Amino acid sequence: MKGPATRITRGMPYHKVLGGYNDSIVLIDHYKTVNLEYENAIKMGKTITLKTTLPATPKAIYNAWMDSEAHATMTGGSPAIIGQEVGQPFTAHNAYLWGKNLELVPNKKIVQTWRSTGFKSTDEDSHLEVTLEKHKSGTLLTLKHSKVPDQEAHVEEGWVT
Repeated sequence: MKGPATRITRGMPYHKVLGGYNDSIVLIDHYKTVNLEYENAIKMGKTITLKTTLPATPKAIYNAWMDSEAHATMTGGSPAIIGQEVGQPFTAHNAYLWGKNLELVPNKKIVQTWRSTGFKSTDEDSHLEVTLEKHKSGTLLTLKHSKVPDQEAHVEEGWVT
């Protein structure tokens, strides 16, 4: 593979989000600048939905999400341990986040439970669903994070930036 897919699947840094305005974020890819459009980056009650097109294949994004080293690199370098099968646990951001894989469809869908150190003991696990679809510009990633407790509403910023 060439381009961003190689950098992502091997866990190498492939971007740095600089910020954004007017429903776009700026992505720096070490070789070029790309504007990523995102639709519906909204929080409805306790659900956060984000759609964005990324300049990589669904396989590259899936592999980066599900590989411990690549996931850590993709999310800023904090340690991650990612289970590879349904029912297996994961931790990310130096064990700030943890959960379990509920559904895995290679290169298409990831469904996980999520908790963080900010959840109260009485809070239900949140639910994360990521779908990956081929797009002329790479991959349309749709992320739906539901059952997010009120005190954890700040996670929306983490998904967008």
